[in-house]
Amino acid sequence: MSRSRSFASLARIHRMTVDELRRGLVELEAAREGCLATAETIADEMEAEAARLAPHHGALGDFAPYFASARGRRQNALREADEIAALIAEVRERLSDAFRRTKTFELLESERVLAEEHEAKRRDAVALDEAAGIAHHRRSRPGK
Repeated sequence: MSRSRSFASLARIHRMTVDELRRGLVELEAAREGCLATAETIADEMEAEAARLAPHHGALGDFAPYFASARGRRQNALREADEIAALIAEVRERLSDAFRRTKTFELLESERVLAEEHEAKRRDAVALDEAAGIAHHRRSRPGK
């Protein structure tokens, strides 16, 4: 009986792990999307500034430090998005493994339940056969 409880418990533990990993994956994907959105916003700001400064050819030199800073912030956001993408890949692998383990323990538990049901039916059949044999023996005795 302790083995059966451990299968159910292990399946439950791995289901909780799967849920936890899914929540973490959603958070990581949101963080990655945030980094990509930040990089896109910075790129749009740079284009808008370049378009605003296009009529003033001499002013573009004054904004070179801004553009260098914005380009650096955009590259940092893209780099961070790439790092998060690597973390997402790791979490997906762990999620896949946890899901596979969960299914394994769920299958073991269902097989155990089926085996217990089969054993109970077999015991009932043996008891019924024994009762039928006793009844037949009593009916077939010559004295009665």
